[in-house]
Amino acid sequence: MLLRSVLLALCFVVPVTAQSPPGFYADDGTSRSRLLSGLWINDFLFAANGEAPERYYQTVEFGDSTIVHAYFSDDPRVLSDERPYTTVVSLWSVGTFVDPDASRADIDVIRLQPVAVVSYDDRRDRSRTVTGNYAPQFRQFAFSDDAERLTLS
Repeated sequence: MLLRSVLLALCFVVPVTAQSPPGFYADDGTSRSRLLSGLWINDFLFAANGEAPERYYQTVEFGDSTIVHAYFSDDPRVLSDERPYTTVVSLWSVGTFVDPDASRADIDVIRLQPVAVVSYDDRRDRSRTVTGNYAPQFRQFAFSDDAERLTLS
C-alpha cells in the first residue's frame, strides 16, 4: 500500500510534457531511407602530426540494411581498381534524435552500428578484419534542395 502511494505521488510530481523522451527514434520506412540508398562519394583533407593536409576520398554505399564506408588515398572514380585502405561495414537506420533539452529541435540522424572494420596493408598485400561489439554512432544528415548532395556531420 505504501509503495502504491509513493508511485501515485510521483505521478503528480513528475511534469508531463508533449515531447518524446530523449533518444533515437527509427523511421518506419519513410522516403528519407530511399533517398539515402545508393552510392555517395566525397573527398576531404586530413593532416597528421603537423604535416601538410592531403586529400582523401570516401565512398558511402547504403544498401537495404547495411552501409559500407570505404576510404581511399586516390580518387576511386579515376582509378577504378583502387583498393580502399580501410572499410567499415555497419548496419544502419534513419530516424530522429530527440535532445534531452526540450528547447532544442529534433535532429535527423543516421544510426550506424559497425559490425566489421577491414584494414588493408599494401606493403604486405593483406587485409585484416576486426569484428566486435562496437558502439553505435549517430550522424546528423541533410540533403541539398535538389537531393543531389548529402551532408553528414
